[in-house]
Amino acid sequence: MNHGVLLFHAMVVCALGTSPQPDSPGDATSAESLVDWPHYVELPLAADTDSPWYDLVVPPAVFDRARTDLADLRLYDAGGREVPYALRIRRVQSEGQRVGAREFNRTPGPDGSQEVTLDLGERPDDHNEIEVTSAGADYRRRVFVEGSDDSKEWRVLVDKGYLLNFRRGDTHVHVKTVTYDVSRYRYLRVRVYRDPEVDLTDAAWPPVGVSVWRTVDVPGEDLVLPVEVGAREAVRAGGAPGSAWILNLGHDNVPCQRLRVQVADAEFARSYGVATVAPEGTRFPFHSIGGGEWQRRTGDPRGPLEAPFPETLARRLRLTVTDHRNPPLRVERVNVVAAARQVVFARSESLRGPVRLYFGNPTAQPPNYDFARQLAPKLEPAPVRLKPGERQDNPDFRPPPKPLTERLPWLIYVVLAAASLTLAAVLVHLARSAIAMKEYGKA
Repeated sequence: MNHGVLLFHAMVVCALGTSPQPDSPGDATSAESLVDWPHYVELPLAADTDSPWYDLVVPPAVFDRARTDLADLRLYDAGGREVPYALRIRRVQSEGQRVGAREFNRTPGPDGSQEVTLDLGERPDDHNEIEVTSAGADYRRRVFVEGSDDSKEWRVLVDKGYLLNFRRGDTHVHVKTVTYDVSRYRYLRVRVYRDPEVDLTDAAWPPVGVSVWRTVDVPGEDLVLPVEVGAREAVRAGGAPGSAWILNLGHDNVPCQRLRVQVADAEFARSYGVATVAPEGTRFPFHSIGGGEWQRRTGDPRGPLEAPFPETLARRLRLTVTDHRNPPLRVERVNVVAAARQVVFARSESLRGPVRLYFGNPTAQPPNYDFARQLAPKLEPAPVRLKPGERQDNPDFRPPPKPLTERLPWLIYVVLAAASLTLAAVLVHLARSAIAMKEYGKA
């Protein structure tokens, strides 16, 4: 019996193929082979530039075949060397950077306040915020901040800033930063006052800590793409007569965050909706992702109308407008807008062009380059923008082998027949053994 079961298991494994084994620890650092990347775009390098970086905006042709998280992007120069890069989603953001400061004077005030003086060095960076660590709860402590170039003449930066820490039920308000106009004062003097209702003893009023920060505003960048607008369809929208247009983006997995719709009409007030379009045969063909109101009065500028919604990846969208008894809007042009996906890499004398951006490997691991982690959020001077060429097929690409069942589809029937015969033989053997044991018992 055991031999029959083992034979059956071996046949099944042979037919279905072995399961892929997890990567060993050494695989994480092993060199990648470009035979696993089916596509690339070429990037001619600019010859004359003073910027230490190159960059490019990922084009729709890459979204079409790359992983949705773009973790399979790889850069190689003409010499076959891998080029580290940083992938950034260019949304508007503000990032805080800590400024080095040395505390050299801490003085208790006669009114029970605490005063800390900081030296930011001979050539301090811009700074516009301090963070104060202060123990306790349910307090409101006033903060006074001054700046100086020589620690003798002081200028007031913050007169009445406040630190707050209150908790009421599930609500927690904790304010520990104070901002001021961008400054380059070498010295800062910070005075924190007691809360007269909370800090009644020195035990309840421990020393405060102060750190200096600067807020860097990182500008965003939009990727604006034209879309193919389908013919208008008469539909029911919002329970009333309306219009619908299918918007074809031309590629899969294109990031979308809003529409810019150019309408020829001079005045109107309409409700609109935006939905993604599922592949044909899907039970629910449309999935709503946003909606709102459009209004234009006589004399208003005839600029494009905005239709924002949470960012999504799509190939086709559906725009609907509720018309009621009004004539349909005359839609002239539609663009789709999203935050650009920017790839940044370092310029160097050893970099040989053209550089190729490879993509399309669904099993690739995120590269997690040190270069990406160390790159400043705001790059000055700006990188040199490269224009990708057309998508090309990698001639060295080797597709992964198909499962045995696809290469030899008839083999499954042979295995099933053999398994059936094996099970029949096992049953016959069991029946004969049972009969023999029964006759032996009678004897």
